[in-house]
Amino acid sequence: MDGGRDTMADPPDVAEMDPKGPFALGLASCAVLVLGLVGWAATAAITSAVVAIGTVAVAPYSHPVQHVDGGVIEQVYVHEGQEVEAGDLLVRLDGSDLRAALDPLEQQIVEAEARLVRLRAERDGLDFPVLAVEDMRDRARVAALGAQLRLYDARRDTFERQQAQLQERRRQTEAQLQGMIDQRTELLAETEILQAELRNQQTLRAQGLAVASQVNFLARARAQLSRDRVALNALERELRGQVAEIAMQSAALVAARRESAEQDFADTGLALIDLHARRATLLARLDAYDLRAPTSGVVHRLAQLGPHSVLRPAEEVMQIVTPPSDPVLTVRVRPDDVDHIGLGQLAYLRFPGLAGRELPDLTGLVTNLSAASFIDELTGTQYFRADIHPTEQTLAILGRDALIPGMSVQAFLATGERTPLAYLVDPLRDHFLRALREP
Repeated sequence: MDGGRDTMADPPDVAEMDPKGPFALGLASCAVLVLGLVGWAATAAITSAVVAIGTVAVAPYSHPVQHVDGGVIEQVYVHEGQEVEAGDLLVRLDGSDLRAALDPLEQQIVEAEARLVRLRAERDGLDFPVLAVEDMRDRARVAALGAQLRLYDARRDTFERQQAQLQERRRQTEAQLQGMIDQRTELLAETEILQAELRNQQTLRAQGLAVASQVNFLARARAQLSRDRVALNALERELRGQVAEIAMQSAALVAARRESAEQDFADTGLALIDLHARRATLLARLDAYDLRAPTSGVVHRLAQLGPHSVLRPAEEVMQIVTPPSDPVLTVRVRPDDVDHIGLGQLAYLRFPGLAGRELPDLTGLVTNLSAASFIDELTGTQYFRADIHPTEQTLAILGRDALIPGMSVQAFLATGERTPLAYLVDPLRDHFLRALREP
């Protein structure tokens, strides 16, 4: 037994063990762990992103209905939530003042157009046109054309009487001229007879068969006939001048009638242009009193207005909201993050309202970034606005009708890769640099 006890080894004395070995091993393990963590923090890449909160845009699909001048409401034709088509009448304002101004203007236009019809007939020497069938249905036009027809007849009768008087004077003058010509013809015949008798008497006087007094008498008679012929020639010239003057007066009447009609036609045409312009302005203003749907959609936020209510200028009566065919997400970006965002940047989307559905990754692309910042009027927070269009794959997954205007959305805009060490060091570095710059 002693031999067995001799062969068994004595247990080691703990006090005699060297502690450097386990300590070195532990220290080495810690160093390896720290170096591993530092190496991982310095080399591992973690995708960074800017988180932006926003909503499915409402503004691009919400069309306000307003009137620039306002007025008194005559009738409201729609109710809250009603579906309308583009161009449907929504609200009509009281346009009695414009209609009161339009009625006499319409009458002036009808009278001016009827006056043009008369003046054209007078200018061109035509008969007054027969009323067309469509004119017969318009009482105001029939009355105006009837008045112009009576004026046309009266002016034509006056013109024809003046022409008839001139023609009568011309006939009388021409009759006097013809009588004078006949008288001159007889005078010439009488002169020839007297001349022949005078020659005979002169021959007889030369033979002593006739007395001198008889020859002298015939000579004086021949001289008188010559004077009468000169007077008749002068009278002929005078009568022919009167005939020419009467013809000129007749032509002057025709020209004056035509010139007067031409001038009145031009003046009336210009006045008619002005009347039509004023009428178009009134009609445009009156048409603007009919507030119509700018697009198809649903009536939203209808103001509590009724007949005889006063609508202030530019006051919003309602909105027409149309379902978005291509939804746009509007998100707010902090000014510190705006330099990390650019057009075409990929964004991962999350819709809290659809949290109950198991959905794959939803993505979109940044399509617009505001050039300047905005300020929230309620909180005073400064922000930039970015528009994100969901990709076709996202729309196919969700369905276009799933994105309702006003629905909240969270957008994660990837900005690149950073190491964990950068996440730890960058804030300290920035704080240190700011501390150096502060006075």
